[in-house]
Amino acid sequence: MKIKFIEASLFKGFQKSSVEFNPGLNLLVGANNSGKSSLLQAIYLAFHFLSVTGGISEKDKKNKNKLKGVMLKSFPIPLHDNAAISEGLKKRSLRGEKSTYFKVEMNNSVSFMEGLTFPGGNPLVISSNFEGMEGNKEYREKVGKIIKNKLPLFIPIFAGVTNQEEIKTKEVVSYYVTSGKSSEVLRNQLKEMPRKNFETLNKYLKDSFDIEILANETHEIYLSSVYKEDKYNNLDISLAGSGFQQILQILVYIVSFNSDIILIDEPDAHLHYRLQNLLYKILSNLVKDGKQIIIATHSQIFIKNAIEKNDHLVLVNKKSEKQKSINEYNDYLKALYEDGLLDEEDITEKKEIKFIFLEDSDKGFKVMKIFLEKLGIKESEYKIISSNGEADGDIKYLKKSRDIDNLKFKALIIKDSDSIPREYLEKIKNKNNDKDISVCFTDVNEIENYLINAKLISKVINQKNKKLKTKEFDIQQLINRVVNKNKDNLFDTLDGCLEGKLKECYRDVDLEFSKIQSTTRNIKKEIRDNNFKYPFEKLPGKEMLGLIKEEIQNKYKVKILETDIAYAFEISDVPKLIKESLKFF
Repeated sequence: MKIKFIEASLFKGFQKSSVEFNPGLNLLVGANNSGKSSLLQAIYLAFHFLSVTGGISEKDKKNKNKLKGVMLKSFPIPLHDNAAISEGLKKRSLRGEKSTYFKVEMNNSVSFMEGLTFPGGNPLVISSNFEGMEGNKEYREKVGKIIKNKLPLFIPIFAGVTNQEEIKTKEVVSYYVTSGKSSEVLRNQLKEMPRKNFETLNKYLKDSFDIEILANETHEIYLSSVYKEDKYNNLDISLAGSGFQQILQILVYIVSFNSDIILIDEPDAHLHYRLQNLLYKILSNLVKDGKQIIIATHSQIFIKNAIEKNDHLVLVNKKSEKQKSINEYNDYLKALYEDGLLDEEDITEKKEIKFIFLEDSDKGFKVMKIFLEKLGIKESEYKIISSNGEADGDIKYLKKSRDIDNLKFKALIIKDSDSIPREYLEKIKNKNNDKDISVCFTDVNEIENYLINAKLISKVINQKNKKLKTKEFDIQQLINRVVNKNKDNLFDTLDGCLEGKLKECYRDVDLEFSKIQSTTRNIKKEIRDNNFKYPFEKLPGKEMLGLIKEEIQNKYKVKILETDIAYAFEISDVPKLIKESLKFF
């Protein structure tokens, strides 16, 4: 059985909020204190309360408005005492106000609702079925099936493995686990694990780490769980890396309890990105085995995997009445969130955001920020985003703003011209322009081409070494020599860049794919015949500038950076096209 829906009312930071789940892998993502862990706790408590009440509450025959519930001695969640309950809950209950409720819908078409109140200061759980012990038979049978299955398994945040662990009784071990202190009794759990489960656990560890647990040894009153790695075969698990310990603890939980529904709080914490990918793969395989998994996480690795595999990704905000899946937004927002460039507040809150998109490397990114500083535009007034030139992170065009729910924004996209004819650039620009979106193609091949300025480079060299008296003419000659010496390689770079960009242009303006090759040949010929001369605006600026910087260091013993040249710009030197584009804001 799987969870389809849960609604939490008056629970911790949630006044009333709901979230839907997929039967497979679900990620709850959001900022700290957004309510991710609270939703996991709400699910866990709802099912535990259901098991306590049996889904039925008797009526008080003298007063139909009163229901008989079940008193709780403690809260069986992986937190201490009543920490999951907001401080104001008891006060509300004593005043006779509304109490906490959890409403759950399962995939077998049965729904149940469990309430929590504090009459006299003691916790009382009440079921939603008001028909008494002789209530609806079909409902009771369906609820009975849920209770007979294992309750959802809650795996808390990893807390490390103790160096020493005493032998404990099964009852004590159970108490530690349900109290969220599994790491303190990990060896005891391994000691009591049935052989079949132990073999399953070792299979996971062998496949993932090429490590296996060999045995549990008793030393006086202490336990030692020994594992084998390479030539070592007598190491206690406390000597293993924290990543291995963390995944071991998660797997011990899963193998020991074999629940159909698994709740995990920040399993990615402390893990290297390779181990995060490995853990996500393990969890995905568990879904194939019929598990439903709900995870609270901050991991961009998990988010990227979820988007690629179309797993369910929910942006949590405790102020929202309905927690939305990222699939309810468009691909543009998916790409931003996946790259960690957009916070869930930007999506869920109604406010205007200004974006500047750069199709460039991190160096072009820094140069653009300096241009903005020169023009008096503060960083707090916009979000500047670079796609780093990588195909898998390339954010090319935004959807129309009217298609993006609850998000007000303005966006300026600054793209390299890549030597494409102006007629094509205009077609692309006109097709994608919107009242809230502006597209700017640079005058030069790449933003770095603006930095290949002999006057500014000369100025920077003389600033870095006061003894040198370089002139603009000297640097212009140096640039000419570098480019002519490397023109074949530079042209090959431009060749590949131009081919890909033209294909993109044809796709964007709905031209026929068959025309690409002939058009590409014509443009290549035009560039080769006419543009191998200073200022070389149509050649790839990144590669050229790298070669020029290397030559300057060899000749003048001075190291210059892209940012050095950018800071040498005066306001009047900032490219006119960029100035005009920024007026859009």
